[in-house]
Amino acid sequence: GDGEPLSLALRGEGDLAHATLQGEFTQGSRRLQLQPSTLRLDDGVVQVESVAVALAPGQVQVRGSIDLGADAPVLAVDVAASELEFGGADGAVPLRVEATARIDGPLTDYAASGSAQLQRGEERAELNLEGQGSEAGLAFDRLSLVSPHGRLDAAGRVDWSPQLQWKFDASLKA
Repeated sequence: GDGEPLSLALRGEGDLAHATLQGEFTQGSRRLQLQPSTLRLDDGVVQVESVAVALAPGQVQVRGSIDLGADAPVLAVDVAASELEFGGADGAVPLRVEATARIDGPLTDYAASGSAQLQRGEERAELNLEGQGSEAGLAFDRLSLVSPHGRLDAAGRVDWSPQLQWKFDASLKA
């Protein structure tokens, strides 16, 4: 739980131009492992060659660049998640997730897109998202969830600053 002690170990080697990091975070039964990951800094641009986080089960991998030379950081980042599982406690069938996402543009006005394949037992669904974001929130032009039982289409906005709030319109077709 949240009151359980946590442990964090992070190791790195290299210099400002090239660094390799790895580490581990644990709290109770939760464990995240930062696999050997490579970052480069060249003329104000951080190149994320490979940052991989192993979960139990699954993995999230990040690649891309972050240009720190502009007024606001400019992102060109790809994220891939594989073999993630959620739930499954007390004999319930877990939700398995494979996903990709892309963030592209300045932090003040970036494009975001992503897709995910979801599976619980034999049931499958596909999730797709396209939108524009900033430091304050994300407006999504298209959020769709398609399964053999129907389709959900939505558009709206989620803000996390100055406080968490959201508004969206959705339609469900069975």
